[in-house]
Amino acid sequence: MLGAIPGEWKIFVLDAVTTRVVSSACGMSELTEAGVSLVENAALTREPQPKSDAVYFLSPTAESVGALIDDFKHAKRPTYRRAFVYFSSSLSPNLLAAIKKCKPLLQALGGLAEFNMEYQAKDARCFTTGQPRTLRAFFDPASRTTTTGSGSVSSFNEQAHVAATRLSTLLAALGEFPAIRYAAHDAAGKPGAAAAVAQRVHRAMLTLQSKPGQSSIPDAPTCDVLIVDRAVDVVAPVVHEFTYEAMVHDLLPVSKQGAYKYAIQTNAGAQNKEAVLGDGDPLWTELRYEHIAPVLNALAVKAKEFSDIGESARLTGEASTGKIKKVVENLPRFLEAQSKLSVHTSIAARINHQLRNAGLSDVGRLEEAVIFGQATSKDIVTLLNEFRAGGKGDGSDLDQAIKLRLLLLYAASHPEKFDDAERTRWSKATGLTTEQLKCIGCLEFLGARTEKRKGVGGKMASFKTKKTKRPTVHERRSEWDLNRFLPTIHILAKALDAQTLAPDAFPALGGLVASPRAGDDDGGDVFDGGKNPFAATTAATATKPTKHAVGAPQHRRTGSIAKRCAKQPRLFVFVVGGVTRGETREAEVLSETLGREVVVGGTDVMTPEEFVNELASLGGGGGLGAIARDAEDVEIDLDDLDLGDLSP
Repeated sequence: MLGAIPGEWKIFVLDAVTTRVVSSACGMSELTEAGVSLVENAALTREPQPKSDAVYFLSPTAESVGALIDDFKHAKRPTYRRAFVYFSSSLSPNLLAAIKKCKPLLQALGGLAEFNMEYQAKDARCFTTGQPRTLRAFFDPASRTTTTGSGSVSSFNEQAHVAATRLSTLLAALGEFPAIRYAAHDAAGKPGAAAAVAQRVHRAMLTLQSKPGQSSIPDAPTCDVLIVDRAVDVVAPVVHEFTYEAMVHDLLPVSKQGAYKYAIQTNAGAQNKEAVLGDGDPLWTELRYEHIAPVLNALAVKAKEFSDIGESARLTGEASTGKIKKVVENLPRFLEAQSKLSVHTSIAARINHQLRNAGLSDVGRLEEAVIFGQATSKDIVTLLNEFRAGGKGDGSDLDQAIKLRLLLLYAASHPEKFDDAERTRWSKATGLTTEQLKCIGCLEFLGARTEKRKGVGGKMASFKTKKTKRPTVHERRSEWDLNRFLPTIHILAKALDAQTLAPDAFPALGGLVASPRAGDDDGGDVFDGGKNPFAATTAATATKPTKHAVGAPQHRRTGSIAKRCAKQPRLFVFVVGGVTRGETREAEVLSETLGREVVVGGTDVMTPEEFVNELASLGGGGGLGAIARDAEDVEIDLDDLDLGDLSP
């Protein structure tokens, strides 16, 4: 976009949507290298620079097109000399007509094109469509009601359209045409959010395919796309994941952009620092997907090695000129490495504190026992009492947010256990308010049968009814403790790759991918009897707890994965309503397991806290308010970073 514009320097004009897109793709230094002298916000009043050219990268909305027109509507006082305009997705005919009506703009127009880039890249295998807090739009029945006003649409349809548009720009940008499989039904057995998005993506890709100038989009399917919604797995957004990246975003104050604030002790006292956890940090890319136990161990080893290197490089009065020169040359790299390591030792200390002093290891084991049907409500009460009595962790009571997540997992895996009387009992046992516990009933909107079913007249039926079965769960085969839970999307992606997804539960759009499958299996997934576990299961039907043991590679080599995947079609998994970091990790695991590039995305990447607060708003709920866990500043002590009871 920027390289095609003549001239040494240009101004880059963005709106709210494209600012997030550009920020996810590159930094300011890269824009400067591409000849950008200034980045401007299209929505704000700007100082005219009539001698400079401007590159506009805008979303095709009335507001952004209006801002573009305003910059040139006065022929004698244009904001810029020329305008090179790119839209992030398809421009509607009426907005194109509005541009054509502005003659001064047409005279200044150096080019106009649809760039098809409205998604946000989180890393090499993860993306979002930038739609936070849309759980209510997709799962609250009220969101399907058309709003008042001429030509207005429901929030469900509006958000489904946005998700589909942005997902289609990802596929177009990569030169792909999708063979789509999607979850056909919601909890009520009707077409749900996944179906709505899938059908819109298919239509959008057909439209792009037929447009002049879109020769990069193939005529036949080149990739697989699986579209599901958040109801496919209600355990994943709540359970504590014990991999590094998931724990960092769950437990620590890290921004959506990965900014982490911490303090270090120096000779001058405490200093506040901020680091960005991303691809620019080699330690982060090395450790992010690993289980926390080997991460803590690796950081302790690296800290010891670093300390030894520092001692060996210490200069004395007898140091030779050659040694002094070598130390000086290596100093910048040494200081940079020291800075990177200090970030992660800070993180490790805080996570280690949560594991041991806050009793998170005990909580994690109980969570696993609950979701796999090996623990009951009595076990939960026992753990709560042990914390209250000072027998667990540092002697303080269990955090309120953790208590609520534990009960949500119990409700999701033990159907029909809650009613008003039960919530009152749990309120006494946990200290949570009955208003906060209403959040549990909101899981019903995602298909979980949490509430006790009643007979005629609101009373319990006098006859026995067939007991609701527990939902399917999946188990990971791992050498580490606290690593049993496996997100459902892993199993679905494997079934799609094997072409064994049930067509009634997961219909197809766009045909089949002609390219051959990888065809190799590392012995990871073990399906019961060799059958697809979803062959007779729909999103609205619960089944017995089924444990599918799946091997998780502990050491991944991205370069070798890329070589193996180069000749295989990509596989995209998209979660409407938000994806978790535990699920995005599966993109890396699946890429190695299947021998093809797997990319996982969603309308947003959620933390458990964000999910629970959104969940509480369903059905007209007001949310939970401040129930987030407080992040403590913990003094770093590397001697405490041992594996302890997290050992294999």
